[in-house]
Amino acid sequence: MKRTDGKTLAVNWADGTPVGFLYHTGPIYFTYAPEWLATGHNLSPLSLPFDGRPHSILAEGCHGLPGFIADALPDAWGTRVAEAVFAREGWGAVTPMKLLAWVGDRAPGALSFHPARKFGSVKNWLEQITAERLAHEAREVLRGQPGEIAAIAIAGGSAGGAHPKALVVEHADGSLSLTRTPSAAADVPSLLKLGLPEQTVSLRVEYAYLLMAREAGIDLPSFKLIGEGERPHLLVRRFDWADGRRVHLHSLAGLWHRPKTGLDYSDLFRGAVRLGLTQATVHEIARRMLFNLCASNHDDHGRNHAFLYHPTTRQWRLSPAFDLTFTPGMLSRGLAV
Repeated sequence: MKRTDGKTLAVNWADGTPVGFLYHTGPIYFTYAPEWLATGHNLSPLSLPFDGRPHSILAEGCHGLPGFIADALPDAWGTRVAEAVFAREGWGAVTPMKLLAWVGDRAPGALSFHPARKFGSVKNWLEQITAERLAHEAREVLRGQPGEIAAIAIAGGSAGGAHPKALVVEHADGSLSLTRTPSAAADVPSLLKLGLPEQTVSLRVEYAYLLMAREAGIDLPSFKLIGEGERPHLLVRRFDWADGRRVHLHSLAGLWHRPKTGLDYSDLFRGAVRLGLTQATVHEIARRMLFNLCASNHDDHGRNHAFLYHPTTRQWRLSPAFDLTFTPGMLSRGLAV
């Protein structure tokens, strides 16, 4: 097992190009790498200066990190997995720097963090796996007994709130694997939301919401239910992959360096305009706002809206919509209107 001191991390692009460095010396400081500055790719243009100086982020909700890096931290479910794994492995208290090292190259978007915390032998886990096996692993996490597969597969970043999930690849024959990089053109990197008896709302409800959103003309990734019975699983194509490459993803909350519940829809509109997006994108945001209002999706917070950056075109675009579902018991909106 390769350990880190948790004090220094390299932030790399998917192809290994250095993006910058994180230093934990009390506060956490981030510095862009000279190689990255030379590319001109500004990964967080609204709140983080694009220069070679060290920057410490004190904004609430960013965990001391630049927003585009905080977006790589595990969500509520991933953090729950991490806490159980850290306790089992004797890694001490969970901190943002340790979490990033644990995520390694499994973050949503195009970033990776090194040196990564690795343990065990994953070779036999990457070939093939079933949704039922992953659901079993998720139930073990709920019992406080995470297996090694859970530590590798069920640790996502900001891609879906508190719902148990796993990052998988769907192959042409419908089988699933934990391979991180698609090996064939027909392979589809996907997010598998796991249906468990412990859940209060079935994934059939989220599936119905996605069908309604599609009828409303909202941009969505492809999706489908898999499995039988009362608790099927929901397989959603990842939109942070394109043409066999990872794509940079930046949440609305991270873009503005704000807490995920400290924003409103005007921030989403302003973010789109500041990033140079089209009038068609403004109309798309309006559709999503009206849909969430009418369909009682109150979980539309700042980490459930995101933008994608494509280095080849040097352009930003609004990501497809995600996490659209009924939210019982939530009285306040994630994103104010």
